[in-house]
Amino acid sequence: MLSLYKLSVSFLIVALVSSLSFADSESDRLLDLEAQVISLKSEVAATKTLAEQERASTFNPSISVIGDVIGQYGINVAKEDHDEEDHVHSFDNGVLVRGVEFEFRAAVDPWADVLVVLGIEPHGGHVDLHLEEAYTRLKKWPGLDFAPLGIEIKAGRFLTAIGRMNRIHLHNTPQISYPLAMKVFLGEEGYASQGVSLSASYPTSSSSAVTVFAEAITASKLPIQEKGAKEMASGVGHIWWHQELAPTHFLDLGASSLFGRRGQQGSGLFYLAGGDAHYSYLPNGYGQNPLFLMGSELYAANNVDSGRWPLGNFTWAQVKLIGSTFFGARYDLAPQEQDLQAFQHGIGAYFSYYTTEFLRFRLGYEHLMPSVTSFDGDHRFMLSMNFIMGSHPVEPYFINR
Repeated sequence: MLSLYKLSVSFLIVALVSSLSFADSESDRLLDLEAQVISLKSEVAATKTLAEQERASTFNPSISVIGDVIGQYGINVAKEDHDEEDHVHSFDNGVLVRGVEFEFRAAVDPWADVLVVLGIEPHGGHVDLHLEEAYTRLKKWPGLDFAPLGIEIKAGRFLTAIGRMNRIHLHNTPQISYPLAMKVFLGEEGYASQGVSLSASYPTSSSSAVTVFAEAITASKLPIQEKGAKEMASGVGHIWWHQELAPTHFLDLGASSLFGRRGQQGSGLFYLAGGDAHYSYLPNGYGQNPLFLMGSELYAANNVDSGRWPLGNFTWAQVKLIGSTFFGARYDLAPQEQDLQAFQHGIGAYFSYYTTEFLRFRLGYEHLMPSVTSFDGDHRFMLSMNFIMGSHPVEPYFINR
């Protein structure tokens, strides 16, 4: 009987201990679950806060600030007179801020993107603020959920599709200055205008494609057009053929045209024709940084009443040296601004060094000769620095490399 009693007591003790252990285990498990719930709540709260922050900035544009600082010294450089609206810098010795650009980019919605570029440039004793570009690019047509034939619409103020270099801002070009021919035919800073642009690209094979531009531009004129030409709209057309010659060799060929009015009403039609060629050598292992680049553009216009059309050309090349260093050269041939039947020419050499995509130093020498029959002219020594702050996209490889 006593043994049975002891056995019962022992059983009760074991059961009690087991129950307590089970209770402790359940308590620990509940504490773990509670901790996990608290952690999940914290993560949800953090995710919600982040989502609210991202939603608040979704429709804010990305902003970039681009600076162009140059130190220069010239020998025998003549002072130039320009209209105030040209926004042109005379070649002055010293360290100068050539300009600062503010770029605003944003995706308005799935149908459209927007770009606005404001330029600030010193002019004598004052500073000019002007609108360089401001346009909306419609990737899908209004009322449709697609772009017929792949045609995108750009409306506003933009760099017109005349040639290749004209579609590039100065800080993205392979040289320190724009070519002479481009300045004479298209303007000191290229030809930007307000209007509407249609563009589309079509593959013609697995290694080639064709891109077409058709633009209607208003209230502007080229420098070699006469006064009154801007009162009539002009049309611009450009076709661009891209061909992969081999896995590491690429060729681009383009043809451009502009049709407008020569001057006042009744002055006749104005024509400008252009051609461009661009070659790049991109060996394996270089990513999007070509080892060698070469380009050439030609312009011709019917601005004269008799004689040949004024012609202009520039040809340039750039080779990658060691690391992020590059050497380039350019030859310019252009009509004289006072006499479009006479030629001027120039040569340039440039050494560039990139610390990153956002900071570049470029040492340059240019020799401008006012007569094609003589090598007499001025000498210009320049050291430029371009910097980019903000969310500026990586530039096309054929520009900064």
